[in-house]
Amino acid sequence: MQSRHEPTSLIRHNIKDVDFDIDEDIVCRDLGISFLRSYNKLQADLICVLHPLSYLIKPTNFKLLKEFTANYRIIDGLLISSWEFPESAKHTPFPIVLALYERDTQGMTYSFIRSFRFRIAGKDNKKRAAPIKPQRGAMSIGGFCLSDFDYITGYIDKYPKKENRPTYDDSLFFWTMRDINALKRNRTFVESYSANTIVIDKRKLDYYAYVDVFKRNLHRLPFYFGNCDVLINDDLFKKYKLCFISDTVRHHPFLKKHFQIHPIEKQQAASGLDMYFKLLFGKHHL
Repeated sequence: MQSRHEPTSLIRHNIKDVDFDIDEDIVCRDLGISFLRSYNKLQADLICVLHPLSYLIKPTNFKLLKEFTANYRIIDGLLISSWEFPESAKHTPFPIVLALYERDTQGMTYSFIRSFRFRIAGKDNKKRAAPIKPQRGAMSIGGFCLSDFDYITGYIDKYPKKENRPTYDDSLFFWTMRDINALKRNRTFVESYSANTIVIDKRKLDYYAYVDVFKRNLHRLPFYFGNCDVLINDDLFKKYKLCFISDTVRHHPFLKKHFQIHPIEKQQAASGLDMYFKLLFGKHHL
């Protein structure tokens, strides 16, 4: 095998038509996951390997590694950007982890990964004075940890439901959500229904407005959040909700009739949004 990348990814997509023999115990559509499975079959005591962080932090990928995660535990992880590698520098950066695994009969659960604190290459993790006190969601010590944040998946649907079809003329639609890097490429609110759109539950419209505004503020986040879901602090969001809705209505005027508010001035909304994202991201804020 020549590649550790998923055959249909943007990088090395040309290898997807290459046929070769592979052990049935490790076979996977994603060649990188096959490599990790192979280490388990070899029963290596220690493994030091580069692989996409998404293998660990995305639940679907983590489940594909069940034989590996049942027998290995990560003991150190350093995050680097895919831009460190010339062949991926033309694409949206995503986090790669330089991971050190130890064979351990306890293995590791997804909850373990959520609580694991990854180091960040080139980042000064020493405590520094900050002009704004971080809220829940911003890291209190160095590194990156999934459980430091709450995510939008707890509030709205990311994907269309098969049984959810528009039933009346004033239905609202939102493009399918994946992770933060996908949000960079995709639309948010759309005016027509398709197989890739979510029919919005209008009781949750405020949260879709939140994602819409979040997309316009992705420049504030470093690369290692690329494979995460949209971050949120719900209590803080409620405090600044008027700023979010005003910004969404400004960018999507057709939505104005669906919000029972009077939008605030652009500069006032921008100031509130700036404060919200600085509080949410804390030391991660760029």
